[in-house]
Amino acid sequence: MRRAAGTAVASLALLIAVPGVAGAAQRYASPGGTDPSCSQTNPCSLQQAITGAGENDEVIATGGTYTVAAAIITPPIAKNLFIHGDFAGPMPKIDATLSGAVPIVPSAVGVKLSYLDVTNTATGAFGATCQGEGVIERLRVTASGQSATGVILSGKCTVRDSLIRAVGANGVALSGSGGPSGGGQTGLIRNVTAIATGTESVGIRSSYNEFLIFGSYLLDVKNTIADGSLADLQALSGAFGPGNIAVSNSNFDKPVATGSATIAGGSNQSAPPLFVNAAAGDYRQAADSPTIDVGSTDGIGALDLDGNPRNLGAAPDIGAFEFVPPPSPVPAAGTIQSLSLKPRKFRAVNVGGAILSAQRRAKKAPVGTTVNYFVSAPTTVEFTVERVTKGRKVSGKCRKAARANRDKKKCPLFRALKPSFTHFGIHNGVVAGNSFGFSGRIGGKALRPGRYRLVGRAGDAVKRAAFEVVGTKRKRKAQNS
Repeated sequence: MRRAAGTAVASLALLIAVPGVAGAAQRYASPGGTDPSCSQTNPCSLQQAITGAGENDEVIATGGTYTVAAAIITPPIAKNLFIHGDFAGPMPKIDATLSGAVPIVPSAVGVKLSYLDVTNTATGAFGATCQGEGVIERLRVTASGQSATGVILSGKCTVRDSLIRAVGANGVALSGSGGPSGGGQTGLIRNVTAIATGTESVGIRSSYNEFLIFGSYLLDVKNTIADGSLADLQALSGAFGPGNIAVSNSNFDKPVATGSATIAGGSNQSAPPLFVNAAAGDYRQAADSPTIDVGSTDGIGALDLDGNPRNLGAAPDIGAFEFVPPPSPVPAAGTIQSLSLKPRKFRAVNVGGAILSAQRRAKKAPVGTTVNYFVSAPTTVEFTVERVTKGRKVSGKCRKAARANRDKKKCPLFRALKPSFTHFGIHNGVVAGNSFGFSGRIGGKALRPGRYRLVGRAGDAVKRAAFEVVGTKRKRKAQNS
């Protein structure tokens, strides 16, 4: 028996409602329901909902845990009965302790079970059964105990997109049997993960069950993971004919056929599948599992067991779960890490409207300056120029200087000038940062001589750098006169 493990994947499940047959009744059940009307607002028990159903009816089990003390048998007249959990809510759980019995017995033709988590714990326990052209789809089934069987498939039934487990010695995860092949007795298995643990256990078994009529039975298996200690796949030959297995695009490494029984097919693999956490019962595929994108589209369902679209990659996956790639990592938001100007004292360009310009230097006071900054990741940095004026500290805040507060302590007051401007910064490590020439002009006008500071904002970080704009000697004399 293979033991497989992997890394966790992120998955969110997409649950959709399946429309009922026109004219059919919908019967709602809840764990504590008792109302015989079995309506959505007044649900009944699961037993009431099922045993009172008719042909083409739909039994909807709302979320919660249903304890089944005795097998619930569908009425023989309830052909094509659809029993499922509420697709808009969590998968309902059905717990039973029934030896040699199954919690829900489909005694009518075409009964379909879906979106249920079924557990039966007892010697010879059965988890679920499918017969008479019925369907099992998107079920979690666990049968625990000596000689337990997860799912019994009889004749022309379909089992799809389900996780089926048998826990205990001599257990079988999925056992299929039927009558003569001339009568069309073929069971279909698609995208199933069938795991049997315990000594002498079998993943999937096929056998012929007719007495005194010679023939054969066939299990048509695709996109399936099978694992058991005695055999992953077991084809048995009886006194009146073999149970054969046609298997392709599946994962197993221990096929066992007896007598004239055959196990045949192609495009299979034997490398162990990798699961997220098999020891904890999580059989979703890990990111590097060989079972991803190698399945067949023949007969597949629309959704996997988690409710994800069945074909998310180049091809469907093998097993009950479709691998959902983790979302692409969101790039870290860039933040400004440092800001400086060189030189910090300069003259503003006296013509033109550009804010950013190539730096120019005169013989004396330089014209314009160069802004240098670093960012943690590529991002756009917003810059604002603030003029420094004299203020007075009033009630812990720097206020505009006025006659009323002239006796208060002096403080620098910063007034933002419009417009702000942006520059896209790239991340070059710690050696080379970003730089641009600043003309000393804002809004098409040169900054007046005085003290300022440049404020850079990116992400949730803010950096500031002080600078001073000086004038020509003529302008300084005019200002001082």
